Amino acid sequence: QGEIDIVAREGEVLCLIEVRTRRSPRYGTPEESLTARKRQRLRALAEEYLAGLPEPPLACRIDLVAIEVGSDGSVRRCTLLRNAVEGHGFSV
Repeated sequence: QGEIDIVAREGEVLCLIEVRTRRSPRYGTPEESLTARKRQRLRALAEEYLAGLPEPPLACRIDLVAIEVGSDGSVRRCTLLRNAVEGHGFSV
């Protein structure tokens, strides 16, 4: 249940990317919003996605794009964290 936000490639690596956005630090940073439960869900989604591919990739990882948005809607920070969710077969 759920979805992978972005599917991309970096060279031979298949990158499954979760995007987390925060408008206020009141509930923590975008990185902090990726709880253990959400990491587990992402690993399960990745396994399901990979199982549906005709040929598995040589390498795969789960990345995080963390975005902080100001009250005016402008992007204050946008950070790519490679291999943010580790798991069996999901790291390079």
